[in-house]
Amino acid sequence: IRATLDLSGVAGLSLPVSADYVYIKQDENSVFEDDDITVQGLNFSTKFANWNSEADLYYLFMHDSSPLENGGMSTLGTRGSAQPAEGCSVWGEFAWQFGTSPTDLEGVLSSGRRHQGWAANLGLNHTLKDIAMTPNFGAEWRFYSGKDADGAALGWRPIAPGYFTTAIREFQARRATGGGFNSVTQVGVTSGQTNQHELGLFGGLKPIEDLSVDTRVSWFVLSVPAIAPNNGVAGGGKRHSFVGTEWDTKFTYSYTDDVQFGFLYGLFLPGSVFRDAGGATGTSAAISGDNVAQQLVSTVSVKF
Repeated sequence: IRATLDLSGVAGLSLPVSADYVYIKQDENSVFEDDDITVQGLNFSTKFANWNSEADLYYLFMHDSSPLENGGMSTLGTRGSAQPAEGCSVWGEFAWQFGTSPTDLEGVLSSGRRHQGWAANLGLNHTLKDIAMTPNFGAEWRFYSGKDADGAALGWRPIAPGYFTTAIREFQARRATGGGFNSVTQVGVTSGQTNQHELGLFGGLKPIEDLSVDTRVSWFVLSVPAIAPNNGVAGGGKRHSFVGTEWDTKFTYSYTDDVQFGFLYGLFLPGSVFRDAGGATGTSAAISGDNVAQQLVSTVSVKF
């Protein structure tokens, strides 16, 4: 649930200021008990005339009302973007988490402990508007802190991510019991939303008026190296940091102003963290973890 309030005319503010309130029911848990996980937050945003820039300041509070936990985790962050030159865009974001860890929905870490995490994002993009096919290129760095605990290096706790740069790695979930979207059950392998550096290089062009082609290559490195198992036994191997490389390419064709066709191809090449993982949790046989992951997604968008 989201509500937005325009504060521009309040207290004689000369800048356009708006406030967003958001309420999220993240986990219902038992239907007839007060043991849910909920998130409430505020976001204040404004825009500046210089460099066509904008800035946000936000605070989120995740509350775990389970009788065994009854804890809360806060996230305080700020983000901003600007266009310092024609066709050039830069952006950045920084956030800090603190408080008590709520229930881990991935089932890896125990809850109720003191928690602290960091996240950052820096990027730039440049579009050559005066050149045929309007090419653009850019680079981006994203960081989620890690912490070595309980055999899994998990630090930053994702709450409700809404910005995704890749089609495969970001949806890899580390679940102790399996299941989930792009589930990863190998010991020492963390999900794509924590304990990670991501460096991406991207670009795009329009070969014809109604067709856009965008591509991105991303490299993923663990912030805290994972302890790979030895034939499935946790702690039996050495630490590794390189998660892998992903290459995503997207084609978007505007058939009309109201109808769009999309085609996305993603390719994930596992790094040493997967190759030396040895086997899935609880197995004794050495299982290769270096299988390449691929994904094809086609979309049709119609506006009424």
